Amino acid sequence: KLSNLIIYYATEISICEILLRFFRDYTEQFIVMLNREQCLGVFHSSAELLKRYSATQCSSRVIQKAAKKTIEADLEEEQSYNDILCAIQLLLNLGAKDFIDTFTTGETKGVESGEVTEVIFYG
Repeated sequence: KLSNLIIYYATEISICEILLRFFRDYTEQFIVMLNREQCLGVFHSSAELLKRYSATQCSSRVIQKAAKKTIEADLEEEQSYNDILCAIQLLLNLGAKDFIDTFTTGETKGVESGEVTEVIFYG
């Protein structure tokens, strides 16, 4: 699994961000086309990725407020939180699958709402 790469690179914030971006971009582009089993695989992999990311990065992150605010300081501060933004966008993409499956017609069984909610709130 691709999400297991974070085991080896969890302390490297740049690689964590790359993995989060990959999962975010993948879900943004392909979550609509995936069937139930494929979605569950993506959900479980994303949950593992987010758990390991948050266990390593969220506990060691220190928020510092700059004394003098400039445009450059604001931009630098925003750039330092790109990984968090990617994680939030990944969760939004996963949550959108619940709405997509609610409004699709046909005989195919989509992902149940509880499965999506479990990943978002507990993953």
